[in-house]
Amino acid sequence: MEYFEPIIKLTLMGFIPVIMSIVLFLLVKKTKFGKINYWVTQIIVGILFGGFAILSTECGIPMSGAMVNVRDAAPLCAGLIFGPTAGIVAGTVGAVERYFAAFWGVGVYTQWACVLGTFAAGVVGALVKKFIFGKRAVKWYYGFAVGASVETFHMFMVYLTHLDDIENAYAVVAKCYIPMVIACSVSVALATFITYQLDKKLFRPESIYKDRKKPTISSVFQIGLLFLVLIGFALSITFMTVVQTNLSNSSAVKVMNLNAQDVISEIEQASDKNLLSITEHIAENIEEYLALKEKNETDLTVGEILKITKEANDVSEISIVDKNGIITYSSKPEYVGFDMSSGTQAAEFLCLLGDTETFVQSYQPITYNKNETCKYAGVKLSTGGFVQVGYDAERFQKDIDEKIRGISENRRIGEKGFIIVANKDWEIVSDPLGYTGQNLNVYGIWIDTNTMPEGVNFTEIVNNENCLWNYHTIEGYYIVSVYPEAEAFLYRNIGVYETVQMEIIVFFCMFILIFLLIKRIVVDNFRKVNIGLNDITDGNLDVKIDVTENREFEALSDGINTTVDKLKEYIAEAEQRIDAELKYAKEIQHSVLPSIFPPFPDRKEMDIFATMETAKQVGGDFYDFYMLPNNRLAFLMADVSGKGIPAAMFMMRSRTLIKSLAEMGLSVEQILYRANNKLCNHNDSNMFVTAWMGILDINTGHVDFVNAGHNFPLVKLGKNFEYLETTPDFILAGWDGFKYKKYSLNLKKGDMLYLYTDGVTEAQNIDGQLYGESRLHRYINSLEHSDVTDICNKIMADVHAYAGEAEQSDDITMMCIRYNGVDYAGDDNEITVPAELASIEKVTDFVVKKLQLCNANESVIRDFAVINDEIVSNIANYAYEDSTGQTITVRIDELSDTLKMTYIDSGYPYNPLEKQDPDITLAASERAIGGLGIFLVKKMTDNMTYYYEDGKNHLQIEKSIR
Repeated sequence: MEYFEPIIKLTLMGFIPVIMSIVLFLLVKKTKFGKINYWVTQIIVGILFGGFAILSTECGIPMSGAMVNVRDAAPLCAGLIFGPTAGIVAGTVGAVERYFAAFWGVGVYTQWACVLGTFAAGVVGALVKKFIFGKRAVKWYYGFAVGASVETFHMFMVYLTHLDDIENAYAVVAKCYIPMVIACSVSVALATFITYQLDKKLFRPESIYKDRKKPTISSVFQIGLLFLVLIGFALSITFMTVVQTNLSNSSAVKVMNLNAQDVISEIEQASDKNLLSITEHIAENIEEYLALKEKNETDLTVGEILKITKEANDVSEISIVDKNGIITYSSKPEYVGFDMSSGTQAAEFLCLLGDTETFVQSYQPITYNKNETCKYAGVKLSTGGFVQVGYDAERFQKDIDEKIRGISENRRIGEKGFIIVANKDWEIVSDPLGYTGQNLNVYGIWIDTNTMPEGVNFTEIVNNENCLWNYHTIEGYYIVSVYPEAEAFLYRNIGVYETVQMEIIVFFCMFILIFLLIKRIVVDNFRKVNIGLNDITDGNLDVKIDVTENREFEALSDGINTTVDKLKEYIAEAEQRIDAELKYAKEIQHSVLPSIFPPFPDRKEMDIFATMETAKQVGGDFYDFYMLPNNRLAFLMADVSGKGIPAAMFMMRSRTLIKSLAEMGLSVEQILYRANNKLCNHNDSNMFVTAWMGILDINTGHVDFVNAGHNFPLVKLGKNFEYLETTPDFILAGWDGFKYKKYSLNLKKGDMLYLYTDGVTEAQNIDGQLYGESRLHRYINSLEHSDVTDICNKIMADVHAYAGEAEQSDDITMMCIRYNGVDYAGDDNEITVPAELASIEKVTDFVVKKLQLCNANESVIRDFAVINDEIVSNIANYAYEDSTGQTITVRIDELSDTLKMTYIDSGYPYNPLEKQDPDITLAASERAIGGLGIFLVKKMTDNMTYYYEDGKNHLQIEKSIR
């Protein structure tokens, strides 16, 4: 019941900004209030929410000795729901009032923390609304995350404004943090959830995206990034908590054991001093007696003297040991004649036969009888030998009790910890709370010496407080150290709280900054392109897509604009003259297909050639190939149903669509799946496309392919060509939603792939007989030692020779690819390339292939792409005055779980590791030029070394690949 009433009050207070948000949202959207000047509306809303912030300040709710409120929810709701200006106005009003509220006694200690927190709530709400959501409504989970992050910043400000009083600051935060974060974040989440639903049902405008059920890139990225941030946060906090807990526990053990050792030392010193004093007195008496005995001045026997002395000094035993270590006299007759060297405990006293004058032994079992425990002291006699005096258990406890009673009453461990001393019967001898004489379990402590080792911390509730405790034994006593957990783990708790709050703030800022970066570079540009494409597909061919902030979007914009321009030219010319139109259309058709061979002069890994002859001026066949990221070649052979202009137009649309999807990095089956869905839309002419598409990994020769109702290609794996027969999937543009199946094959060096359309096998002679698949199979295998160009040209010539005088009835299109494999200079673990920027890709391909064979992580492969780029470009640009004819050697020295690699050049001697790291905290305009690349490489590798040997620079790097 202690917390029930404050929680109810805090909950009710949290509903006020929710109700305000709903009412004002409907007023803005549904009434004339929303029609007035934008700035006036924003200021009015901001003042109203600022008023609630004032109310929340003045009506703080007491909880656990602190005052809690939901003040920050007001500017957050104003900013996230209504706009940036409203949020800043609300935050400013609430912050100003909170500053002056301290002068009439409201939260003086947290004055500046609350002022900064409230103002930050308005600013953060404004920035998130403006730069992330814009005119879109905010979803509830973003409202929750923003609310929790801002309230965390608020609490963190309590620490920063009281660095000289961190313990009290922690006490305030520990009481306020959880209830205020929950109340604020839930209030904002509820307000954003309800207004989002109202906006979606009543006011949301039509989107440029037709399928509203599919997520946008922005939403997918937001959710994915949020998930990764949460995972990173959870892992780091868990690790930090475990480490800090272990450190705090270790520190507590040290403090407790140190105090226990002090008590043990005092007990030992008191006991030893007392027994030694008695023994020295007895030794003096015995020497006096022996002197009298030698003069015959006494009639008492040695045994009588020992008995009298024993009773007079209240000891358990007195023995006289001669020069040979034999007990000659003893108050216990059975000990007479005992050899002191016969046991470890007794033999310790033989030091008194040498130069040692006195010796005190700890309380322990004796050699003569292991079941008997005593404490002994010995004093050397001037006549030779020594006197040994002992306490038995009862006499020892009587002596110790007198010495240690009260020894722990004023001793403290930290501020609230203390020491308890109990005897072997668990009876308390000394403690600070006045339980002397009672059993140790009055503290709730029970010691099992068989299972509970000395000096190890255990946990128990002592005096209604969770405490750490451990024990030590000394002279038959238990020294128990008790240390409250709250005090022992105070700085761990402070550290965890500070780290949690700091990481929430850091992760929140990282999320915002990364999202804004991706949104600006990718999402916004895609949106611009889609808006332009929608206008184009709606028939407005005068639209120009102008997205040129980076090369990829510039290429996409140019590609779209070029295609549109070509279509406009085609349409304009078609209105003037049909014949000229067909001629130009054919030129356009051929111009968009690769026609320069070899297409990739720098690529020695494969040879490719393709050709097309249309039956009419324009046709429906087409082929295509282009390089994709990560050294992949996409290639396509396709046949559009029909002939003439419609087929050519459908061909252009299909080719452009498939290429754009391939360049998005999709798998081959996903490319055709999405292309099919797009082609099915608005396909009023019911045209379709058969296609065979593959993606070749240049590094490995691996090919993924899909056959969408096309002819089986011929593949040469070794000696002869054979048909690559797989179950063909459905045609493109025929069945919306059809899912295509991916197949694979692996090409080795010298293997070839021949693709064609049915214009080859269905070519007819004057008798109406088809060229056929069997003839094609026989003829291509007869072309020994032919390259890709010869194969295509010779097959084309053979088809024409077979057809003879017969008219060509269908387009004839073919493509041949030969895989040459990846060939590097040097041995298998070394590559030597020209010292020029063009070599970067070759070096990267060499390293990537090695890493892929070792199943390295994709993130590691990406890192090495950056590392190679930086190091090779630095050598190419700066190592030589004239790099013409110069080389760079890259050698792999070790490749297991770690890749160790050396870059070697014969340029100017230069150690890049000696260059001072750039100050990345400075703005780019303030930093000195250079050094950023090698600094980046340092950060991405585990170790870097440099040495100059045999006139060459050697830069060696090491990095884990797992």
